[in-house]
Amino acid sequence: MSLETKENNSSFAGLFIMINSLVYFVMAYLIVVFMNNIFTIILARASGFQTRLYYYGFDVSGAYWTNENLIVIFFFGFAISLISALVFERIYKARRKHLSNIKLLYLWIYILSITWFFGGII
Repeated sequence: MSLETKENNSSFAGLFIMINSLVYFVMAYLIVVFMNNIFTIILARASGFQTRLYYYGFDVSGAYWTNENLIVIFFFGFAISLISALVFERIYKARRKHLSNIKLLYLWIYILSITWFFGGII
């Protein structure tokens, strides 16, 4: 095998790894964002608000906003993000020694969930 063939194979492997990680990142991002939005909408509906989910976020209208409603409804989604970060961190640590690629999805969900939580709190 020539040196040129080895370089082509290694660059193809690096490209495959990059695309694989990108796909898992996008999947993890969608999971984290929709999970946050869905749980926020569930709590808003339980509090008497009317909600609509869009691909870019959600809309809440209806009942009278109080400080208590505002804090509880919007903190709940971020709390779910923190809980999912802790859960997926444990799953990733348990699966990291295995050869499957799904552990990369767990890692991305953990990183994005903890980032989403701290970004929402700040």
